Amino acid sequence: MVFFWFDKGIQSRVDEVQSYDDRTASSVHPVRPVREAQRLAAESDDESPHPERDSARRAYERAQQSAEQRPTVLAGEIASRPVQSIPPTMTVRASLELFKECRFRHMPVVDTDGSMRGIVSDRDLLRELAEGEGDASQRQVSDIMQTRVLTAHADTPMRELARVLFRERIGAMPVVDEEGKLTGIVTRSDILRALVERAPLEVWS
Repeated sequence: MVFFWFDKGIQSRVDEVQSYDDRTASSVHPVRPVREAQRLAAESDDESPHPERDSARRAYERAQQSAEQRPTVLAGEIASRPVQSIPPTMTVRASLELFKECRFRHMPVVDTDGSMRGIVSDRDLLRELAEGEGDASQRQVSDIMQTRVLTAHADTPMRELARVLFRERIGAMPVVDEEGKLTGIVTRSDILRALVERAPLEVWS
């Protein structure tokens, strides 16, 4: 699965960083004693009735069919939209008031044509008010926003979203189209809501 860094209007591909299990799965092979391997091979070739083997095989086939019937949940399905965004010229104080009104913790910064410029959090705004020089409340959001933003596409599986949010320690990920236009945003709350309201679902594609 691929994600994209959005940096000042440019999308750059980020190849997936494999988890420990992913990296080792292809190199680990089960090792069985010779006699055990011979017995299993003989059983697989044996066409005579075998209740335990047949029962296990049927259970496995049912599980496979059940898994195939549960669609994987994608970012485009759980993303919040329309997205509440702010213009880059909005002041820090005005932005903080909008955050309080909407009760959000992250907002994308978007131009009038829908192109994403960056993202800002309530912590960014509060930090600027506490540590900024002069009248920090009148500074523009463009001066303090994060311009390098990790984004996803609508067809990104929810499992990959959750893994990246956890690994990168971020609370939200904008969803953009091929042109870098903002189409939605996924937060940790969106993922938890999907798990609660849409269970059972398949997230391990």
